[in-house]
Amino acid sequence: MQAGTSGSWSIEFTRSAFKEFMRLEAAVRERIAESLEWLAAHPRSSVLDIRKLRTPVPVFRLRVGDYRVVYELMGHRLVILVVRVQHRSPVYRGM
Repeated sequence: MQAGTSGSWSIEFTRSAFKEFMRLEAAVRERIAESLEWLAAHPRSSVLDIRKLRTPVPVFRLRVGDYRVVYELMGHRLVILVVRVQHRSPVYRGM
């Protein structure tokens, strides 16, 4: 599911990540959406709190308050694929 395009990168959600995103409160969704827009415009920026996770598939996490956005950079397509959007406590389970 594509959420939007900003800069040269686009943001896409997996179906499950989009459902998680839509279940959040409106204010939290807005903050996350703003952070994702900034990320799309500046994917390698050091302004946002981004960390590479130690998983078999190279994924990153974006910290937005108490919430985490886990995503993959698909450089060949210039896509940021959001795979999880959850509160910080359960987001890493099963990864």
